[in-house]
This record gives sequence, structure tokens and C-alpha cells, in this order.
Amino acid sequence: MTMQRSNLIACVAFALTASVSASADDRTMALSDDGQVFQVIAGKYGALFPGAPADKAENPALAVDILSAREAATRILVPGTDEPAVEAAPAFVYQNALDTAFLIWESRTNGIHSRLRLASLRNGEWSQPIALQADFWS
Repeated sequence: MTMQRSNLIACVAFALTASVSASADDRTMALSDDGQVFQVIAGKYGALFPGAPADKAENPALAVDILSAREAATRILVPGTDEPAVEAAPAFVYQNALDTAFLIWESRTNGIHSRLRLASLRNGEWSQPIALQADFWS
């Protein structure tokens, strides 16, 4: 992904997130114009995905459930969240005009090092997550 596109995604996601209410429950669900419901789920990788590799099963992870009246429910792993880092504070927004969902979350490798990450979901495919700050000390 080019730097310009990454910056555009970051700006759009922040603008959309600003319109989301302050309730944590509201930030983990979104509804598209065509009636799909998106929900961010946090948990152990092995619990979210029973066929997960044994060496990663206990890692914290994020997934998105996609529910539709026309299709069976789908669960998609948020890329990069199956590693040992703790994923927290997800904020999820669906932008109907772009037919794209945006997820922003904090990824903590220990008590003092964290990064804010952003990824977009379109047609069931995730973009490569980007870090929104250059280093852990930001």
C-alpha cells in the first residue's frame, strides 16, 4: 500500500471515528446499508478459531464477525493480532459510501510499549495493518 493511500485511510478512519459515540459498546459494532452487522470480538486465538496452531492458541486476538440475513455468519481474524501482543480498545466504523469498514486498535507488547494500528475491511479482505505512530515512545 502506498504512503498516500495509507495516509488517506488513516484520515478517513479518524474522521469516521470522531462521529462514533463515547460508549465502548457502540465502537465494537457497525451496520451497513445492506443490513450486514459487523462486530469486533476479542479473545484467545484458539477460542476464536478452534483450528488455531497450538503455539498461538493462547495469544490474545481480535476477530470480526459478519452477520447477514442472506448468508451464514463469518468470522475473520484481524491480521497480525494472533501474535503475543495484547490487542485492546478496538473502535470499528463502517463507511457505506466506501463500502469499507475501518478498525483502529491499540497493540501492547508490554506495559509501556504500545502502538495504535489501523486496518480496513472490504469484500471480506483486510488491508495490511499500519501503525499510526512511528515508534513505541510516541
